[in-house]
Amino acid sequence: MQSPSKEYINSNQKIVLKPIKWVNGGYTLAHHENFTCFIKGSIPEELVECEIEYQKGKNLFLKVVNVLEKNSSRKVSDCEIFLNCGGCDFRHLNYSDELVLKKKLILDELKFHKIDFNENEIQLFSKEENYYRNNVQFKVLSGNKGFFKNNTNEFIPIPESGCKTIPEKLNQFEVPKNYSAKELKLRILNDKVYNYEIEEQKLNIKNKTFFIPKKGFFQINSGLMEIWLDQILTKVKNFDSVLELFSGMGFISIFLAEQNKKVFSFELENSSVEVAKKNILVNKISNISAFQKNIFKDKISEKYLKSEVYFLNPARNGSGKKILEEILKYKPIKIFYSSCNYITLVQDLKLISKFYKITDLEIFDFFPRTSYFESFVCLELNF
Repeated sequence: MQSPSKEYINSNQKIVLKPIKWVNGGYTLAHHENFTCFIKGSIPEELVECEIEYQKGKNLFLKVVNVLEKNSSRKVSDCEIFLNCGGCDFRHLNYSDELVLKKKLILDELKFHKIDFNENEIQLFSKEENYYRNNVQFKVLSGNKGFFKNNTNEFIPIPESGCKTIPEKLNQFEVPKNYSAKELKLRILNDKVYNYEIEEQKLNIKNKTFFIPKKGFFQINSGLMEIWLDQILTKVKNFDSVLELFSGMGFISIFLAEQNKKVFSFELENSSVEVAKKNILVNKISNISAFQKNIFKDKISEKYLKSEVYFLNPARNGSGKKILEEILKYKPIKIFYSSCNYITLVQDLKLISKFYKITDLEIFDFFPRTSYFESFVCLELNF
């Protein structure tokens, strides 16, 4: 067989492979001639016929088009556009096996970087595997909702049965007449649907009221959110001062303020900080100070860095070396770190593992049927 090269991108060339293991991003790993192959829609030790989607250097990215020898964990996908829209990674896998896999992925990453933790102590929290997302980004074409085909700009209408990850109200939402934008971004909170690209949103949860800025980020799994919050609040309590980095619109800060003396929160986006201050006022909280600062570049005042504990909740790229080096100058007694990317989380943990040990590690499956999940880590200073 001729070796695939760049001209084979989207060429529909077929290769038969037997993947050997799971890797990050919902892929399995295989090898073909001089290429490393990353396959979507397969399970390790299956024999699968794959179609090349694109090439990057010596890496081929493929999707399964035919299963020749099945793994016992395989199930029939419940979505007719699975592997085309790119939204889900695991609709061919039993959900119980997906949860086992997610736990294994973070443990393997910790072991690879020689970070000690007792794997039997990990708790994993999950709820519904379908219809859990409180937001969706529809592509719009001629008044119809859909998604882009994976790795392309080709429009795919949503299935007649709807997208399995979002609730009925989002599936049934009709594109407004004369809608000219090419994308429709919806979020459902307390049973109300918002176009969050242009509307501020409102959420009532645990006897608190929160406003979310238009275009603002918010956790997508409403069903698991309170469980995640409760686990955080059982651990981050009774401290004199808590420094929160990447605080967004003050969602976690406001709950932390109820059970700690002082909370200092820092966020990069000014619009989020303005809404955080609004949320603080609405909920009548007096012991939070909210600041806008590019914490990747600008130094935080020492009086805040001397806080007793830190709470970190960064985006997928993680906290990064500069921030962690600054933390190590002050060495808070505890660090609490919530992350939606276990790869960057473990990279960050490696930078501070000489001084901090993991005392708790919990997984929250905020993103069922995808390769993503939330990890919450409690770290204690080695005295």
